[in-house]
Amino acid sequence: MNAFVSWLARLDQRDLATVLGNRADVLHGTPPDDLTAVARRLATRRSLASALVASPKPALQVLTALLILGGDAPLARIAAMLDAGPSPADHLTKVGHWCRVLEASALVWLDEQHVHAAPGISDVLALPEGTGTPSRRLLDALTVAVLRLILQIWRLPWNGTKAELVDRLGAAFGDPVAVRERVGRLTDEQRDALLAEIDSHDAESDPALHRRRLTGLADAVRAGAEAGIVLTGYTPYEFSVPAEVVVVLRGHGLPFDRHEPVPPTSEASPHMVARESAAALQTFAEASITILDHVRDRPLTPLRHGGIGAREVSRVGKVCRIESQMVRLVLDLAYAAQLLVWDHTGYAWGESTREWRDLDAGTRTVTLLRAWPFLGWSPTLARGLDGSALAVGDSERACDRCTDARMSTLAEWLRIADGQGVTDSAMGELMTWLRPLDHFEHRALVVEEVSSATYRHRWGRTVTRTLPDPLWLVEVEPSLGVIAEEARMLGLVAHGAATAVLRELFGAPTGGSPDGTQNGPQDAETGLVRLVGSLLPQPVAQATFGSDLTAVVTGPPTGELSALLDSCADREGRGGAATWRFSTASVRRALDAGARAEDLETRLSAVSRGTLPQPLTYLLADVSRRHGSVRVFDGRAVLRSEDVELLAQIVADRKLRKLGLLSVVPTVAVATVASGEVLKALRAAGYLPMAGAGPGNGTDESVEGTNDRPGANPRQELDAMLRRLAAEDVMDLDALLPAHPARHEPETPEVAAARLAGR
Repeated sequence: MNAFVSWLARLDQRDLATVLGNRADVLHGTPPDDLTAVARRLATRRSLASALVASPKPALQVLTALLILGGDAPLARIAAMLDAGPSPADHLTKVGHWCRVLEASALVWLDEQHVHAAPGISDVLALPEGTGTPSRRLLDALTVAVLRLILQIWRLPWNGTKAELVDRLGAAFGDPVAVRERVGRLTDEQRDALLAEIDSHDAESDPALHRRRLTGLADAVRAGAEAGIVLTGYTPYEFSVPAEVVVVLRGHGLPFDRHEPVPPTSEASPHMVARESAAALQTFAEASITILDHVRDRPLTPLRHGGIGAREVSRVGKVCRIESQMVRLVLDLAYAAQLLVWDHTGYAWGESTREWRDLDAGTRTVTLLRAWPFLGWSPTLARGLDGSALAVGDSERACDRCTDARMSTLAEWLRIADGQGVTDSAMGELMTWLRPLDHFEHRALVVEEVSSATYRHRWGRTVTRTLPDPLWLVEVEPSLGVIAEEARMLGLVAHGAATAVLRELFGAPTGGSPDGTQNGPQDAETGLVRLVGSLLPQPVAQATFGSDLTAVVTGPPTGELSALLDSCADREGRGGAATWRFSTASVRRALDAGARAEDLETRLSAVSRGTLPQPLTYLLADVSRRHGSVRVFDGRAVLRSEDVELLAQIVADRKLRKLGLLSVVPTVAVATVASGEVLKALRAAGYLPMAGAGPGNGTDESVEGTNDRPGANPRQELDAMLRRLAAEDVMDLDALLPAHPARHEPETPEVAAARLAGR
């Protein structure tokens, strides 16, 4: 750490500002007092991980080679570890360039052509599988006697302290020329046997496979130990091969993709891009209204562990006649925009959803569009890499690296020239080079079990915690996952090109005001709503009613028209013309909700393009005539008395009005509250009741009524009590809490560098 602080102190003010600008997270919170505090923040795992995720592929490859060499090596040796490719002449120059890129982010620092890894970097960036362990880590675990024996094999001085011996051997293993000469002493069969054992990840789980691989392995280990490149244990099969040796055994250097791929472009007609974007936006806007209107009438059933499962998504898709991918996209965006909330019983409309439904189509669609870039997961992805089902609205799987992948991909699309488009594969290859540690596919979280008895769950289950997968550079097939498909579904990308909606959404430079000045946030929001609104068809406020008891709306219906038809008819079709059908059950549903047949007929006449057909008016009149012929009341307690006059007096007593008493027969009355509350109210009014033993009644008078109702849900009763206390404003909690301290805006890198320079 002292050497790291000394390097920071040697930087001039401009270079220090560059480092702080690339690692802006170290300036958050309380400003650092001096460069030592800056160095500590730069060495934290979170800060290092953020910088690594933002690093391109060749920088990470150079850093991997440095870590294999022990985190401290000359520039020439790092270059020798990497594949020189077809142009070895400028190989050292390219490696030096990427070392300086890493230095600008304080991930390494250079000292006279010597490269040092930043403190803590080896604990954050894991080496790729099959690379092995750096020699310095293996040598630290050996005794001085074993170290001296290996030094004798290498014909190096073997006197000194253990630290000096480790440094001497580490430098020897870091010399590719010397290691290559010693590897050359092994036969091809011995090298193949060592590599086969190094690559056998499943050897421990399959003993039979392990025994087959032992053929020739003992001879290879013996030869490697005699050459000083294999570190052995008590048996010939307990051995370690340093990572520097593994690189030479493979016969080629570590991969080094020094050049940024240039994605080939093709012509994308602006007219075709705009037309496809408008079609996608219309489909998405119509699907969002249809799905959320359905959720208004029937909240979604959650999974036991949270989220909306595949079965519920499939049900919504069948009812609304929308593909499951679109259903998942709409529900996840609505959940992120808080239009869909959890209310302890299921997922239903939020407090602002009704206001959102009454907005114009452009504002409604923009509300959902703005939520997509910042989602921490891919909405349309139904299964993870391990085949497990992924729930909708499950914020537990939120991942910053998934968000970074989406945001960085959209940023690269915005850099493509107007009128040009790129394929998904070409964009995937570019993004894999620019952001290789981002998650373009869903990564399952690592579950770690806490075995200590202190952290046992009170029901006896073991506590587990989820951790993000480690940072390591893996060679994978370039892919954008589902990012490109979701962008097309939202009208942000069409024909491989960024659409006007995407440029307006991110405030691209092309979105300035007509006089040439840059738009402000309010202007950008208004411009985006105006643009999206112009691409969507205008809402229709009238419907055509047919004699077959159908209503057809040619275009997207307004919120008022859709709510009216949904309340008294069943939606049958969607698309360019939405269709509703009236039936006895649908009209009865509207009357059950409190509507009157006369008012319903008046409202339908107001939105009809002509007079209502006679079959519809007859249906309304017939259902209204039969509706309510049988009435059902709530009854939670029964009062029975042989004294008819006394029971009539109790029913008519104004003091007992809150009980909701209703006389059924002269000797029986029912109440709408629990029996315990009825007993208390009657006694307070001067009557002398007695609890009777009967079906649904108990004799314990101490019960306050929460358990009198069969199947009562204690959680619902508790929620009701909390809502009642909140409505009564029992206590002003805000007055008891201390005032929140004012938050300091983080310093700019230039200001911080000027203040810290020389400290």
